[in-house]
Amino acid sequence: MTAQTITPNLTLVADFNQSTSTNNMGSGQGAGLETDFYYEGTACYSRKCTGAGSFTGFSVSGGAPAAGDHFYVWADNLTPGLTDTRANLGMCLTVGSSGSAYRKYSVSGSNDPFSGWNCYVADPTLTGDQTIGNPLNNQTVGFGLTTTANTNRSNLGVDVIRFGTGLTASGGGAPDPDLTFSDIAAQNDNINNRWGVFQEIGTGSYRLQGDVRLGIDDASSPTVFIDSNQTVLNPNKNPSDVARKTSTTFSGISLRGSATSATFTSCTFNSLDLDDRGFIDCDTAVNPVLSAVFESCFFLQWGNFGATSTVSINNCSFIQAGVLSLNGGSVSNSIFFKCPPLQAGTALENISNCSFTKADFAFSSAITTDVSAGTYSLVGCSFTGYNAFDDLLDSAIYFTASTGTITVNISGGAIPSYRSNGAIIVLQTSSTLTLTGLQPNTEVRIYQTGTQTEVAGVENSGTTEVFAISSTSVDIVLHSLQYEYIKLIGVDTSNDLTLPIQQTEDRQYENP
Repeated sequence: MTAQTITPNLTLVADFNQSTSTNNMGSGQGAGLETDFYYEGTACYSRKCTGAGSFTGFSVSGGAPAAGDHFYVWADNLTPGLTDTRANLGMCLTVGSSGSAYRKYSVSGSNDPFSGWNCYVADPTLTGDQTIGNPLNNQTVGFGLTTTANTNRSNLGVDVIRFGTGLTASGGGAPDPDLTFSDIAAQNDNINNRWGVFQEIGTGSYRLQGDVRLGIDDASSPTVFIDSNQTVLNPNKNPSDVARKTSTTFSGISLRGSATSATFTSCTFNSLDLDDRGFIDCDTAVNPVLSAVFESCFFLQWGNFGATSTVSINNCSFIQAGVLSLNGGSVSNSIFFKCPPLQAGTALENISNCSFTKADFAFSSAITTDVSAGTYSLVGCSFTGYNAFDDLLDSAIYFTASTGTITVNISGGAIPSYRSNGAIIVLQTSSTLTLTGLQPNTEVRIYQTGTQTEVAGVENSGTTEVFAISSTSVDIVLHSLQYEYIKLIGVDTSNDLTLPIQQTEDRQYENP
């Protein structure tokens, strides 16, 4: 389709590849150009930070970050053993208006298990861990160390500094290569880039800091992303012993554009940050994603997942993860272990063969649904740990409707408990009808035999669809472009039934 384009949503403050004016913090010799050790380009700036209990560093003029922007600062501490702990402000990103008026954001220290070059991030609108002087704005940014003894050489290196939100990746699709996580990391890690947004930390593993946007938010820019067996790690940027450094919606993956398709297979999304937990965002774009498939993926302590009607989730595991909002999407054959309620909206029937284990916090349902009066199906779902009695806050399903009668045919599992906002709820057992071999995007309509009373159906099928059927006999109608119309009359559904479907190509079909 189109060549890959991977660009940062970042503004450059300084790359330190040439002499730069600095604001020195603390006493002693000032910062200077350093060509012996650096991370981006051909040089960095370094300074000797020395003295028991002293804070020393430097900053540069940083421009004017907009709302939501975070500073990205690359720094290296060559004397971690002579640096104070994180709780004692050992390594601090600084933001303020001068070298004597700034806020300290403690980002690391001698008790952290790593050293070397690292990209540190901070939201300049947050309070920080300590304020020096009276900073009037966010127009200087830098880095400093609190040392515990004298040092003999330059021990602080600071390289490229930027502010922004992350990066955008687009393009891909035959004859061009599909976009992958590896492609994005290769651009991020290029020595002339070093964006710090999506860094490779091992074969098939990546460190996420910021918003990785897949696709362009329009209707005409094609993007194809396909990847499998990859791990995205959201590091802990907000440890509990210091003040919060990032906004709660800083890090995540956004899917954008009605010409964008994305497929994630057997990918792991693991968050070590319980504050900025990481997100999957498919539902806030002006032009929603054309198609997104998450197959056999694992979400460990990951944050919120906003789906749309074009998002399909199958065989996935959500372990102590955030809120999944379907927004018309579908989820099947998946595990929800100690998660907040799944927000089904009006798409209750788009949940099938899922298991739910109650979260540790009180008054938590497995599913919240906004369906109105009518008849619906729920197939193959199980619920563990929820209150067994109806109309209690921690019942398995919460119906938000306040009026009408809602009937749900339950098949493939026991009848769950429920809570209602006022509507009359009828949960009843039924048989399971499974249709296999369907052509994708087939419209399936199921009626009580000899009537026009619809008991189940789907607008755009997958290759297999499962329905809960309360009638003992049904008529099945199948519509699909390029295939002949099928009507099956008087199908016995008094017991569970699996029915293979063979659709014949319509040789008379023509789409002008």
